[in-house]
Amino acid sequence: MMMRLLLVVALACAAFRVSEAQTSRIWGKVAGWEIKEIPVGGGGFCLAFAEFDTGESVSLAVRPDVRQVVLTLFHDRWKSVVPGQTYAVEFFFDQARGAGQFTGVDYGTRRAIEASLSWSGLRRFRDANTMTIVYNGLVISKISLAGTGAMVAELTKCQYAVAPNEWPFGSSDDPFRH
Repeated sequence: MMMRLLLVVALACAAFRVSEAQTSRIWGKVAGWEIKEIPVGGGGFCLAFAEFDTGESVSLAVRPDVRQVVLTLFHDRWKSVVPGQTYAVEFFFDQARGAGQFTGVDYGTRRAIEASLSWSGLRRFRDANTMTIVYNGLVISKISLAGTGAMVAELTKCQYAVAPNEWPFGSSDDPFRH
């Protein structure tokens, strides 16, 4: 009986993922980034995704359900990333250094690390030309962020169209947003 219940739960989760994937739509493309609208419940969220020749991929998702903007980094080589484990990394937007905790995530065919960005982190990401990620003293990722200003502007438009009251940092005309 327990096995049957687990099977039903697993199938329901898989059906939700398939249903969600089938209903997502491409909002647009800008500066090498694909912007998608993902309907969820009565609202939804938007994400931007780019792949690089180096095997890296980056996703920036507006997640109103957790009131965060989530940066996810994928690489074909990162097979030993442990889902749920935290990884202390340094990151550089151009020469501006930061440090933070990324969490390992398993997306089925690929592993990734992800972290939420603060409002100032999103601005640095948007305004930088390059992003470098360092883990255990080794550069594990270095990508061009050319065009991310246009991408973030389009991602914001998408999110306001999908769920107007669901931007994690307040409305675009809110002078007190952080």
